[in-house]
Amino acid sequence: MEAFDLDMLDTTPDDLIRNYTNVMSYDENNDFPDEYIIDEYLDWQDFDLVPADGYKVDLYEDPDLVVRGDIVMDNLGDGINYAFFNRISYVKPKVPTLGTILSAPDDDTSEDETIYGSNTDTHVVKKDEIVEVLLNNNDTGKHPMHLHGHVFQVVDRGPNYVDEPGPINYNESAPVEYPKYPMMRDVVVVPPQSWVRFRFKGDNPGVWFMHCQKKSVLN
Repeated sequence: MEAFDLDMLDTTPDDLIRNYTNVMSYDENNDFPDEYIIDEYLDWQDFDLVPADGYKVDLYEDPDLVVRGDIVMDNLGDGINYAFFNRISYVKPKVPTLGTILSAPDDDTSEDETIYGSNTDTHVVKKDEIVEVLLNNNDTGKHPMHLHGHVFQVVDRGPNYVDEPGPINYNESAPVEYPKYPMMRDVVVVPPQSWVRFRFKGDNPGVWFMHCQKKSVLN
């Protein structure tokens, strides 16, 4: 079964089907269960989950690189609402990122983040560097952020500030108690007007995209 989180929408379409019941069966003669409808969601913190034995990874400490991203939704001159990441609204570069890397004359040039286009927010990670990503969500909606190519540790996350008059960004001077074995994910929801911090090890070479899972934001 699945249910649509209406908090992810600015407006709810009249024809939206909120609940679905899906059955996986390998025998067409099996009876199907009744439809299960969810009207309310249990407000629980997945941040508090601990990986099972065999999947626990000690906290990545002392990151080598900290990447900060500020998420903003705003209208441009055409009247359309766009997502911005560090004041950049993503536009596909004329040359794919991998093609730019392969055509660069030397390593120093390929590590120059400015060659990948002004409408991308590109960061070059050295082998085995520990990277911390800090995302400040300056929007009143949730944003499920997905990083390709890596599984990261969610080390810190702020509460839901949707009822506050404005966003409350991460405070570097605030005390933090890090989990010994952080939750491992490749998607994390940044709460409304709040923030999240996650860390990963740059041990999987490649060109990896980080984006919001909302299709309207990704576009």
